[in-house]
Amino acid sequence: MDDKVQGAVDKTKGSVEQAVGHATGDANLEAQGHADQAAGHAESFVGHVKDAVHNVEQDVAGIFHHTGDAAGQAANHAGQAVDNAGNAVEDATK
Repeated sequence: MDDKVQGAVDKTKGSVEQAVGHATGDANLEAQGHADQAAGHAESFVGHVKDAVHNVEQDVAGIFHHTGDAAGQAANHAGQAVDNAGNAVEDATK
């Protein structure tokens, strides 16, 4: 599932948990709701960053297409590094 979509799902889930926890006086459920909302915001952010990096990667690859393959490979490596960083953020928020 796309990071932005998963983030929206987690934010919604967190909102529901928070509201139910507040309504029922369940502080643990309310806190879990806050945590899920925060994780959802982080996942959405990662999705937006990945999209932006992908767009830059495509632009750089297009610009340097005429200068040789090395620049395109560098852009691909940069994109992979950001994807890996995004995955690390996702893992840390779970």
